Amino acid sequence: MLKIDVATAVETFVLGHTKSKSLTHPYEFLKIGPVWGMRDADRKNPRLYRKEEWVGYQVAPEVLAGTVAQHTRGWHFLAILLENDDDANFVRDQYKRLGYRLLSTEPLFVHSLQRIPRKTSPAKVVRLTHESQRLAYAQAARMAPLPVEVMADDSPWRHYLAMVGPRVVGWVSSIQTSTGATWCTNMVVRQEFRRQGIGSALLEQMLRDDRKHSAQASVLLSSHTGAWVYPTLGYTLAGMLLLMAPAKR
Repeated sequence: MLKIDVATAVETFVLGHTKSKSLTHPYEFLKIGPVWGMRDADRKNPRLYRKEEWVGYQVAPEVLAGTVAQHTRGWHFLAILLENDDDANFVRDQYKRLGYRLLSTEPLFVHSLQRIPRKTSPAKVVRLTHESQRLAYAQAARMAPLPVEVMADDSPWRHYLAMVGPRVVGWVSSIQTSTGATWCTNMVVRQEFRRQGIGSALLEQMLRDDRKHSAQASVLLSSHTGAWVYPTLGYTLAGMLLLMAPAKR
């Protein structure tokens, strides 16, 4: 199995996140020195550009902020990835002096796919492979239906649904990347079905399929309230993301 370091986890995040945001309009990544950028492909109407995201890992704050100042189209976030022993308060204060404010922090988790515990739940977990599931998922998530090609067995993008009878009560997605790891995203369980093991069952099926499709690790970012579930599946804490924005727009 692949040993994932933080640098590889960061690249997996960039490749997976840009893919996940490309459903409505291509969302691209670029590399400028040690800095990753993520933003919309060119649009005819500049007003439609979504906020850019600029990612730094082991990059001096002045280098990250300077690179962004030279290349950004405008409004943006900074995503600074720290290792577990980094001083988050010290890093935050450095960016504060450069005119940024902290919006949130998100734990970064990695799973080696070596040991995947069995989980049970009242929901049946299925991979999205049929048209009826595609439409049911769109209705439950209140979004446009996914492209048909994501249902193909060899698609790098796999979606899983938790079903209670005909009802979709939860979902999660996995995106295969060129790093050898997958990016886990869009983990949701409807509020009335939480704390019944449904999220764990979704993750278990996803991780087993990741391994089946030759992935060697799974990477994700989590909210603090949801972070308790991931270690029970075998994820380990690899670092922390500081999400920052310009103090003045």
